[in-house]
Amino acid sequence: MSRRLAAALFLLLASAAPVAAQINPFGRIGATFTDEDIALARAAIDELRGEAVPVGAERGWDNPKSGNSGRLKYVGSATIDGLPCRKIVHQVRLARQSDPKYSTLITCKTADGSWRNAF
Repeated sequence: MSRRLAAALFLLLASAAPVAAQINPFGRIGATFTDEDIALARAAIDELRGEAVPVGAERGWDNPKSGNSGRLKYVGSATIDGLPCRKIVHQVRLARQSDPKYSTLITCKTADGSWRNAF
């Protein structure tokens, strides 16, 4: 295999992880999520992005089909690169696993009003 081809394959594979993270922002925890789980979790996150939502607010989601569920808590806010951001802790209970998993999401409101996740 030529060095150029090997380098191109390396770059292609290395760039796949960030793309997968954009599709499923829950990292390794999300490896066992169904599309429906992701939609339910994103809907709960969207609720916590509301203008009048106070720090400490919580939202939950549950998918009886997959057996997965989660609880999200808005734990704080900050300004990052001039953008208002929220820190959300996500507790996930995966089917057939007794211990919950945790992840932290930093989500920021852009100038056009949309929200972007900052990992």
